[in-house]
Amino acid sequence: MLRYEKKSITADDTIFHQPTYSPLQKQLNQLFLSNKEVNAKLTFSSQSESERREIPIHTNIVNLKTDWFAAALDRWSEDGKECSMYDESYDLMLRCIRFIYIGTIYLENEVHLPMSDLVAICSLADKYFIEGLYEHVEQHVMEVMNVDNVIEACKYLVMHSMEEDNKRGETVQVLSGVFTT
Repeated sequence: MLRYEKKSITADDTIFHQPTYSPLQKQLNQLFLSNKEVNAKLTFSSQSESERREIPIHTNIVNLKTDWFAAALDRWSEDGKECSMYDESYDLMLRCIRFIYIGTIYLENEVHLPMSDLVAICSLADKYFIEGLYEHVEQHVMEVMNVDNVIEACKYLVMHSMEEDNKRGETVQVLSGVFTT
C-alpha cells in the first residue's frame, strides 16, 4: 500500500503529499524503469512515423489491473506482443501504466498534476478499465483542493459524477458538505 508523507508547500497553500514507497513498490518501480524481461509493448505514433514512442510492459503485471490490454494484445496484434495506441497521449498513458505497477501516477519528487491531466487520466482509467486508478485520482483531487483550484476541481468532479451517477455521485455529496460548512 502506498504511504504518504505530509509536506507543506507554503503558508498559503494546502498540504500536498509526496509518496514514499514500500520495498515492494521500489522493486516494481525498478522493474518498470529497467525494461528487463518485458514481453509486450504499447506503441504510440503521431502523424509522422519518426515520432513513434513505446512503453515496454510485462503482461503478467499489467493484466492484474486491466483486462483491456490482454484482450487488445490477443486480438489486434499480429504476434501478441505489440498494441498500437493512436489516439492517446504517451505521457498520460505512461502514468497509467506506472499506476498499474506501483500504485501512483506521480513521478519521483512530483507533488501534483494540473487538473486537466487528472481529468484525462480518469478518462483513460474508464476507457481501459484500469482497476483503482479513477479512485486514486479522485482521492488526490479531494486532498489537494484549495481556494485556488476549487472551481476547476468541482467541474472535474461534477463532470465525472454525471457520467457515472451511482458509482461516483458520493464525491459530489462530500463536496457539497464541504461548501455548506
